[in-house]
Order: sequence, then structure tokens, then C-alpha cells
Amino acid sequence: IVGWDFVGPFPVGKSELDGDPVEAYGGISNLVRGDLRARYLSEIAEGGYATWHYFLPASNGVVRVDLPQGTVEWQRLISSLGSTAALEFQGWLLGSFHVDKKGRYLVTCQNQHSILLDGHLMAADLYSAGFGRIPIQL
Repeated sequence: IVGWDFVGPFPVGKSELDGDPVEAYGGISNLVRGDLRARYLSEIAEGGYATWHYFLPASNGVVRVDLPQGTVEWQRLISSLGSTAALEFQGWLLGSFHVDKKGRYLVTCQNQHSILLDGHLMAADLYSAGFGRIPIQL
């Protein structure tokens, strides 16, 4: 995957996932991907709105969601909540890829709660335990 579009940040719930944080806007499948003019309500984003960001993966394919300075005032959140739990957030990270040959593939996504692939929502490998290999027909 050449690059990733991220929309967020949004607060997380007790189980690190509160559903689709952009459902009020029609859900992630209905948003215009990467629309830099779009804004989505978020309690933790500075100014009250989450936006789209673009990230490039490292040479090993890992992408790090490192939000630009000023996107969230982390120190203010930690101080107001009295906990570093405020550092946890959720969002959608979107990438695209093409397979040359139809078939059954194993997909893995480490350090993430879930993965949405071709309209199928599946559990990912949240703790990088090596159990998150998902068979899917592409």
C-alpha cells in the first residue's frame, strides 16, 4: 500500500471501539476519502472537529499515525481527565491494494482492533499476538 488516508481522531470507549465514529455522516463507506475540506465532530480534536490526514508507510510497510502538532491538545486532555487514558483514540485508516489473481488470501492487521476489507468487518490482531490472519476471497 503506497499511502494511507486517516480520518480522526475520535475518542475511544471502554473496549477501544465504539462503532463507526463517522456513522452520523453515513458511515466510513459513504465518506469522500481524503476530502481535506470535510470536518467531523470529535470531542478530543482541537476546535471540535476531526479531519483527514495522509500517512506514508515505512520501508517495512508499517504505518505510524503521528498526528500533526495542534490536532489534539494532549496535555490539556490529560490534565482535565487526570489520566493518560486520554492518549487513546480511534479513527479510520484507509488503504487500497490490487491483487492480480483472484483467490483466497490471508490478511493481517497488527495493533488494530478491526479491519474492514471489501465491506467485511473482521477482528484484527490488536495485541500483535500473531493470531489475526484472516482468510478472505478476493
